[in-house]
Amino acid sequence: PAEICVSNPIKLACRRPCDVRNLDCQAGTYCFFDSSAAVPAAYCAVPTESRDEDSACTTPTACFSMLRGAHSLHCLGLALGQTGICRAYCDTAAGTAGCFQDRPRTCLPIPAASTGTGYCNPL
Repeated sequence: PAEICVSNPIKLACRRPCDVRNLDCQAGTYCFFDSSAAVPAAYCAVPTESRDEDSACTTPTACFSMLRGAHSLHCLGLALGQTGICRAYCDTAAGTAGCFQDRPRTCLPIPAASTGTGYCNPL
């Protein structure tokens, strides 16, 4: 697909759009939803850090885990001057079943993301 240009408080960059629920990025890149962008969007990028679930994050590409296979995570609550928290992505249609149940969690929609795109929230 054609690239999209994403502007957030850190920089302006053109990236390949993606769906966080599908593994459709090129090798070495992963799909991240950037809620801090001027126009929130999901795009392929190289992870900038390896922050696991429940860790604090200051960039949309900081949340990345090698647990249960390499995958990106969502930096929930990220905004200019605010720190977010890393959460796993999920498909809201799957509800609770869309989240790894090492502890009770449910899938909630990510504001401004495409329909069905969610994050796993502890109950």
